[in-house]
Amino acid sequence: NFKIKTFEANHSATMGFTVKKWTITPEVGYNYLSNDMTSQLLQLRNNQLTGFGDSFNNDLTFRQSVPYANLGLNYKNENWSANLRLPANFTNIKAQDLDRGLHKDFSKTTFEPSGFIQYSFASFWKSSVFGNINYGFADINNLYAGTFLGSPTSLSSMEPDNPISQSLSKSYGGRIEYRNPLNNIFFNVNYNNSYNKNNLISDFTGDGTGFGVVKYKERDNTRVSNSENAEVGKYF
Repeated sequence: NFKIKTFEANHSATMGFTVKKWTITPEVGYNYLSNDMTSQLLQLRNNQLTGFGDSFNNDLTFRQSVPYANLGLNYKNENWSANLRLPANFTNIKAQDLDRGLHKDFSKTTFEPSGFIQYSFASFWKSSVFGNINYGFADINNLYAGTFLGSPTSLSSMEPDNPISQSLSKSYGGRIEYRNPLNNIFFNVNYNNSYNKNNLISDFTGDGTGFGVVKYKERDNTRVSNSENAEVGKYF
């Protein structure tokens, strides 16, 4: 038996004005997410549905509110164009399931800028760079404390004392491209770098029957990747 009620609201107010070649767009907003999840693991015995007890139930309320302020900057002239976003987010997460001893109240302020700059030169050439920073936090999928039937062959639950998961992603890159409409020849060279960090590692403790408890340990783990590629072609 599984039920979930979701309510989501996103509100913002913005205005824009121009100073020379700059367009400046300040914005304030508020994002709200509410999840109410109940579940109960049942068995059919003697033509009657019966439960397995409180540890196999969930009655979880999850609330996430994110007030934010953002400054958008756009610039454009004959050769240059730029787009920058400079948001500050004030995230608060609350989760509660009193019967299973789960209570979370988490707040964090993050700065998550992103930007793109492009320069056009020598008729058919363009170069560009980009970069961004993003944060992510736990959602209802990894906060439930009662045993949950995640798949037909797997029963699992989360340790109520698990820390709130946090992730940080950074990426940046560059591109040089040539496109000649006179002879239809083009080529480009690209570079991308990405960095991801999570604050938790999982420790699943099973009993050999498919049932287990997922515990998280606070330990930073990172992943870094780089990629380069080049393309050359001609339109016919």
